[in-house]
Amino acid sequence: MIANEDIVSALKISKGDNVVVRRRLQYVDGQPWSTTDSYYPLALVEGSQILSPSDIPQGVIKLMAEMGHVQTHYVDELTVRMPRPPEVQRLEIGQGIPVLAHNRTGFTDHGPVRWTRSIFPGDRHRIVYEVPA
Repeated sequence: MIANEDIVSALKISKGDNVVVRRRLQYVDGQPWSTTDSYYPLALVEGSQILSPSDIPQGVIKLMAEMGHVQTHYVDELTVRMPRPPEVQRLEIGQGIPVLAHNRTGFTDHGPVRWTRSIFPGDRHRIVYEVPA
């Protein structure tokens, strides 16, 4: 697929560059729970198992490390907004329900290599985290 503005900005690639997307739709008790779409520059992952629709047993982060792309840190962005039409359909979201969009960019020492957007319907999630003092 051709990268849109969000992907171009996050991955620091050129407009019109091709990316690979791996999409997941998670269910809990038969109900769509969340989506996670991860984008990779095609030039970085071409010929790898990342292009396969099947599961990657060791996980993408470990696979990328084996390919020489060790992720050293992430930048997260959280926003609450109304869902976009494809999200409403994919997650079966009722009218007036906002979503939490979690965008995560994975970086190596050489720059960004992966951008992930996860969408969580606001009526199905509670987020709790602990931060050391």
